[in-house]
Amino acid sequence: MKTKIILSILCLVLFSCQSFAQKGEPITVEKLKKELRSYLESEKQLNDSDSAIIYVVDLADYQEYKQGKGICKFGVLGSNQLPFLVLVSETEIQIIRDYKTKIVLESFAEFIQDQDKYYTEIQKSLLLKNVSDVLYSRVKMIEDSSIKEDIDIDIKN
Repeated sequence: MKTKIILSILCLVLFSCQSFAQKGEPITVEKLKKELRSYLESEKQLNDSDSAIIYVVDLADYQEYKQGKGICKFGVLGSNQLPFLVLVSETEIQIIRDYKTKIVLESFAEFIQDQDKYYTEIQKSLLLKNVSDVLYSRVKMIEDSSIKEDIDIDIKN
């Protein structure tokens, strides 16, 4: 029973994230931005001809992403688009595709578990707070009708 639950959660996390980087290659800032641009173009958030600047902010310190492991938010600078989340390990990029809170938290937990030695407990708590801030800002933008996005709300009495 436990094995089925673990496999189900693992499959859910794998289907909710898209991995772009090839294993073994270190992630550079240029490579990350190139992959993020490709993702935004594939999601129709950006056109091939747009010369928009893609920002990537490390949620550990809200500074521009330099290189290395981290949980980052990204988007197009100066636009009124929803922010996105990306998990960056030494050799892999995982862009969160599904922003249901449960799925984001499961992805976050798996990433933190894999990077356990890299973060202190205080840093983990701060990252979780910052991830929740990104989720809140997405919901707020949708509520304010500045961004249109379909949200399935299952209301149970």
